[in-house]
Amino acid sequence: MAVLSLNDIHKSFGGWDVLTGVTFSLNPGERAGLVGRNGAGKTTLLRLIAGLEEADRGDVVRPGGTRLGYLSQDPDLDPEGLLVDEVAKVFLPLREMEQELRRLEHEMAEAGQVAQSGRHAGGDGGDEGGGGEAARLERLMADYARLTARFETAGGYDTGSRTRAILFGLGFTEEDLGKKTGQLSGGQRMRAGLAMLLLSDPDLMVLDEPTNHLDIQSTEWLEDYLRGYKGALLLVSHDRYFLDRVTTKIVELDRGQTRSYPGNFSAYRAQRDAELEQQEDAYRRQQEEVLRLRTYIQKYMAGNRSTMAKSRQKMLARMELIERPRGTGRVMGLEFSVSRTTGEEVLATRDLSRSFGDRVIFDGLDLDLERGQRLALVGPNGAGKTTFLKVITGQLEPTAGSYEWGVGVELGYFSQDLSGLDDRQTVLDEILDASDMLIGEARSLLARFLFTGDDVYKLVGTLSGGERNRLAMAKLMISGANVLLLDEPTNHLDMESRTALEESLLSFPGTLIFVSHDRYFVDRLATHVLVLGEGRPRFHPGNYSEYRARRAQDSAPAPAQDRARDASTEARGSAGRRERDLEKARREAAKRAARLEADVARLEAEKAELERQLADPSNYAADGGRSLVASYDAVRADLDRVYAEWEAALSEAEQG
Repeated sequence: MAVLSLNDIHKSFGGWDVLTGVTFSLNPGERAGLVGRNGAGKTTLLRLIAGLEEADRGDVVRPGGTRLGYLSQDPDLDPEGLLVDEVAKVFLPLREMEQELRRLEHEMAEAGQVAQSGRHAGGDGGDEGGGGEAARLERLMADYARLTARFETAGGYDTGSRTRAILFGLGFTEEDLGKKTGQLSGGQRMRAGLAMLLLSDPDLMVLDEPTNHLDIQSTEWLEDYLRGYKGALLLVSHDRYFLDRVTTKIVELDRGQTRSYPGNFSAYRAQRDAELEQQEDAYRRQQEEVLRLRTYIQKYMAGNRSTMAKSRQKMLARMELIERPRGTGRVMGLEFSVSRTTGEEVLATRDLSRSFGDRVIFDGLDLDLERGQRLALVGPNGAGKTTFLKVITGQLEPTAGSYEWGVGVELGYFSQDLSGLDDRQTVLDEILDASDMLIGEARSLLARFLFTGDDVYKLVGTLSGGERNRLAMAKLMISGANVLLLDEPTNHLDMESRTALEESLLSFPGTLIFVSHDRYFVDRLATHVLVLGEGRPRFHPGNYSEYRARRAQDSAPAPAQDRARDASTEARGSAGRRERDLEKARREAAKRAARLEADVARLEAEKAELERQLADPSNYAADGGRSLVASYDAVRADLDRVYAEWEAALSEAEQG
């Protein structure tokens, strides 16, 4: 039985139809991602499900007794309460059960004493009072046993450990637990609200952008937590990796209506792209047929073939026209260029450090960045990523060390708080002041960033987050800067806009330094990674996935046979024997790498075949494609595992 059913939901605001017939259901254990363009109505739909809005028409159905949890944008926290205590308020029913257990224990002790004294006073036969207390004691013990079982099943004995585990997983520290919630930042309050929701363990969880305010490590922790969640889940997220790892179903909201797809986000994209390709082909063929019929009718209606022409006219009138495929809608038209080229060396830092009082943000940072490299700054919240950008742009002075920009460097800076915009100006004036464009040229540029018509006369202070982001990107694009520093550039952007930004930055001829919590964005762009917040700053070649693979390999415990071999080698103290052992290990690792390489080739072939099948809509007829998607997920997981083993074996073969 579905835990949630939406039937023909309609919702309008001021004459604007937001939802025009939304219908879908969610079964126990399903984890669905709700996707759609910004402004499509996703948050409105979630609020309807949570009971915070009412539909104009249609039904939102949940079985009686279903416990729903919704991630509020303003969690109910006492500003004077400690974080750990406020979050633990979700366990109030368990605390009441615990108090009832203490009461029963007290009554059992009293009843036991009375029954015992009655037996002593009345001998073997006892008396009426003692016998009555004995019976009461049995009833109390039975009640206590039942309540204890309920308490244990509900996790009453591990609430403290669960609370701490979830708070730590979401990025809080031991020091944070004792802070008053009134001292927390807005992002920390949101994370506290998310912790309360996870701890409440509802039957149906509804999450609107749960990874906002989470760093990459906390996002990965949340992924693992939700993958083990037993209830039903409906979430909105622009994080493509998050959707891929968590969801088992995608619900697309487009033009006020929904359509459901089995599998994760990648499977949905493959299915949707295949559908669009088929629709475009069918639309094109029909349009060609319509043109042929109309040409015949026009040519022969007045001639000796008028009967045939009239027949074709009737045929055309009866034809059910195929709607033009929906496409992906408008996206930003970005194209970054540089006014001049920098020298080969772009940035050098030596022992660079920054502190605030006694708190060291980063220390001893040595970096050499070359032209054309794209450097991603990664690390937990508070690790100093934004601080580093502010130091190297001169907004903050370093505490120690130095930095030097190379020859010909022209900086372009995108701030995550979009502070480079003047709220008192119009959108058009912002562009005119930042360039030597004429009004017509500026309007043409703004149209590429989806500001058309009277949009250009909006005051910047009235813009939404997404609009402010697009305007800041437009100013950055026309700056001609050859080194771009981007602090969370994907905030407020939908998936299509993120893709457009990725494509433009991939073709950017200059150098890029950026901060982003979007791992897909980082993986596509980064050629190097700078890790902050894990001890001394570390510089790694490659993207985020390659950095993670190396980190996992470095932290993995040595195999037991390697540890035993090393111990015996050290005990013998024989350099020659040790070299022979190492050479043997290298040969074995090379053989293992060869076998794993064959496994990689086989799995890649299987994955390619499954991707071909996923792109064929006819394969979704039998069971909705669930078995096909499950096979794809299994092969992809195997491929990731074998890749890691293969890389480890190659490294061992090369280094011994």
